Amino acid sequence: MSDYSAQLGEVIKALNGIQSALLSQQSVSLIAIVTTAATVIAAFAGAWAGRAAQKAANNVEKIARRDILRNLFQVAYDVISESEQAKSLVEEIKRQVADLKAHSGNQSIDTRKVESHHQEIVPFHEEALSLVNRRAELKDATEEDLAQALSKFDGYLSKARRVRNDLKRQAEAYAAANAAFFSKAINSIR
Repeated sequence: MSDYSAQLGEVIKALNGIQSALLSQQSVSLIAIVTTAATVIAAFAGAWAGRAAQKAANNVEKIARRDILRNLFQVAYDVISESEQAKSLVEEIKRQVADLKAHSGNQSIDTRKVESHHQEIVPFHEEALSLVNRRAELKDATEEDLAQALSKFDGYLSKARRVRNDLKRQAEAYAAANAAFFSKAINSIR
């Protein structure tokens, strides 16, 4: 029986060796399969991440473009508003000057300078109106063209505000002169 046990032990050893060899071959095959699967998964993940990054970049570009357009139209509307306020101030100055001429007898006061000052910004007003009316066309404009237009209209807005502020000061000065004249007239009656 001892021979039988010894032979059985050798057979068991041989089977364990065969099993180990098979397991190591299976392990290598399994590792190769897992590595290949991980590579394929990583490739898909990389492609998905690339598409997501491209979509994000496109969205950022669209948002930036919309911001430039929104800012451009806001500045154009501000130019229009400043010009219209300046026009109203010119009319107010004309009324103040007419009153001052009527009450003071001084006919040498001239409003042509005030009107010419306002005429400096009339082209800005017209160009801003044209821009607003061409809104649909600007969807196809390049981002560089939009940025240049925004810069140009920022300059227009700055000039229009200066003109409006100058006219406002002049209107206030004529109103003060009229108020002083009326105050003197009232005091002389008393």
